[in-house]
Amino acid sequence: MEIRDLRSFIDVLESKGELIRIKEPVELAKAPAMMRESDKMDKPAPFFEKIVGYNVPLVSCLLSNMRRIALALGVEREQIIHKLTEYLDHPIKPKIVQDGPVKEVVVKKNIDLLKMFPIPVHAKKDSGPFVSSGVVVARDPETGRLNLSYNRMEVKGPTKLGIHIDPWRHLGDFYNVAESRGEALPIAVCIGLDPAIEIAAAAKVPFDEFELAGAIRGRPIELVKGESVDIEVPAHAEIVIEGRILPKIREPEGPFAEFMGYYGMHPAQPVFEITCITHRESPIYRTMLGASWEHIILGNVIYREPVLYKFVKHVVPTVKAVHLPPYASGLLALISIKKENEGTPKNAIFAALASHVNIKQVVVVDEDVDIFDPKDVWWAIATRTQADKDWLIMPRAFGHPLDKTSDRGVTTKVGIDATVPLARKAEFERVV
Repeated sequence: MEIRDLRSFIDVLESKGELIRIKEPVELAKAPAMMRESDKMDKPAPFFEKIVGYNVPLVSCLLSNMRRIALALGVEREQIIHKLTEYLDHPIKPKIVQDGPVKEVVVKKNIDLLKMFPIPVHAKKDSGPFVSSGVVVARDPETGRLNLSYNRMEVKGPTKLGIHIDPWRHLGDFYNVAESRGEALPIAVCIGLDPAIEIAAAAKVPFDEFELAGAIRGRPIELVKGESVDIEVPAHAEIVIEGRILPKIREPEGPFAEFMGYYGMHPAQPVFEITCITHRESPIYRTMLGASWEHIILGNVIYREPVLYKFVKHVVPTVKAVHLPPYASGLLALISIKKENEGTPKNAIFAALASHVNIKQVVVVDEDVDIFDPKDVWWAIATRTQADKDWLIMPRAFGHPLDKTSDRGVTTKVGIDATVPLARKAEFERVV
């Protein structure tokens, strides 16, 4: 079954037993707890057909495990990392079309976001409803290139949202340029997409992420012009919220459940003003739970694993597998190698730490250890390492500012060589 949009992906998931339709009416306030149970217990993704007070269904947890990622990509589970690596090298440019389903309804007056769509409060101490799965499309004010990103957006009024912008990412660069000119930055927030676009939006690439989504699909992604902004958006999106990020305005934003499993907040973030909303005739609202496996996999794992693999393979050609386990929020890298030299594991550690700033701990094991099984990894650490010679402690490195144990991102990184000494390999034969 070909996937072209959110709806066709829902059909694929349902056909594979990966989605369940909840037909009885559900209060919006109760839906997040049901989503979180589905996420943590690895149950089918919940599709709420009837949210009380709305005519718009709600869906979540669509990409919360690697089985669903494989279905979204149309590949086998074991092919994911290699296919994603291949897609990075073969981008396909998008195609501009004149019209699409997302333009079936155009709303420019009397907009009230919370009355139109079932936007939930996702966690107990979130400061309000957040648009959490929206892919932000922005145009570089200097080059004209489009960029996709995820930015949490707190709904503060009928047409007003707070938007969290990391200053070191592309959207932060664009906004800084626009603000320095005293201008607002036009953006479009796209909700309910072909999962190829959602996956591509999580990547950091030197080209338009729509080109990466095209590589995944093997064909150009169809885009249509925005109604009130000079930005192209996916023609088959469920919902597009157009508007502008205002210059010289900052307001408190958060708390919001962040990927590390704690609440994140910021005393001053920009404000987004809605100018137009377009959507399908009967749209589906797609949301993503903060601090969920879907949040972690999509934001911190899916495209960092291929990059991790490329970095390690460059210095250790005998690498067998790499993994950024979601249970460690993307901060831990696990690497399996065929060891041929005593210094090779340390080279793998250095390569892994260089592959992404978020990585805080690296464990290198022999190929007889299953890096996808936490018990096996911990067995190797417990039985194959001595901390004084096999653990590398690297203080005062830069990590992620949301790491609450860090000093504004300055952290200590650790590399663990849990491989067997080559000269004593016979002594470490596993019982089977």
